[in-house]
Amino acid sequence: MKNLFLSLFGFFLISCATQTPKGSIDKELVKDAIRSRAANYRQCFYTENEKNKTLEGKVIIFWEINELGNAQNLSVVKSTLNNSAVENCVVESLKTIQFPKPSKGIVSEVTYPFNFKK
Repeated sequence: MKNLFLSLFGFFLISCATQTPKGSIDKELVKDAIRSRAANYRQCFYTENEKNKTLEGKVIIFWEINELGNAQNLSVVKSTLNNSAVENCVVESLKTIQFPKPSKGIVSEVTYPFNFKK
């Protein structure tokens, strides 16, 4: 698994790692699509971190990419962040992404960890 640093926002760092999605889809294009919403993930974390300055952890999210390139069946697999507001916010952000389309008739599966820390 390769670590990928999305961006730095003030004192808040978001890093992500990804596994190769199942199905016929380019994982680099999936990473690019995820990175396109980096500001959204930062805002999810920043909003809750204002309320809880010690907030940090990892949220692992699973979803499928259907043949239209839409995320479906999203779920939090595991979280050490233990903050449903951030978790739900990231899930909702992922739903807005237009992912690359897998081969016709294929649903691609993605498991992606988001690391939030100061």
